[in-house]
Amino acid sequence: MKYFLGSDQEADFDRSDVTPAEEEISHAWACLNPVVTALIDDSEGGHNLVQKMRMLHDWLRETRESYERDSHLKVPCMLPDFMTLERTFLHMEVLRACNSVGDVALSAARQKPHRLKDKISTTQVRDVLSVVRDIHSQIRRRASDWKTRLSEGGLGRLVDQVVDGHIGETLEGVIGMGAVEFYAGLFRESAQESLDGVLDIRIE
Repeated sequence: MKYFLGSDQEADFDRSDVTPAEEEISHAWACLNPVVTALIDDSEGGHNLVQKMRMLHDWLRETRESYERDSHLKVPCMLPDFMTLERTFLHMEVLRACNSVGDVALSAARQKPHRLKDKISTTQVRDVLSVVRDIHSQIRRRASDWKTRLSEGGLGRLVDQVVDGHIGETLEGVIGMGAVEFYAGLFRESAQESLDGVLDIRIE
């Protein structure tokens, strides 16, 4: 993946194949990777670990604020689109990684002979983990709300959206309302399975 490429390799990476969600999440990995390196690479000696952790914390706070803004908006449509699901799963992947890194950092800070004990701010790490949990809760709440809408009379509203407008009327005339309802049911089932996938992800 491009997130783990070195600077020279990254410069040669063809970004034309990168989706907006992947471009966004690359900044998270760019913040997380130096923290991981500082924790596991003895030659690093924990150099600037607090500063590197602060950069990760800043990205997480910005992401949390983004989800908080979104929480005031209504679910935009009956079905979650590909870009929304892709962004959600990529964020979940990063959150799991951040949680694991935070656990490793706290464990190192508790070990008296550990080489990084004096270079880790446990308060800072706990703040990072707190934001990770906040974002995870926001994502799950959004997915749960979406799934509820699909479950509670969602099929009827979905069919109404499909047949709305000139194209929808034409589609209904060509394949019939029974077929429209059948395929709308398949779309709803697929969306519910995707949302179940989001809800099944645990970060701890």
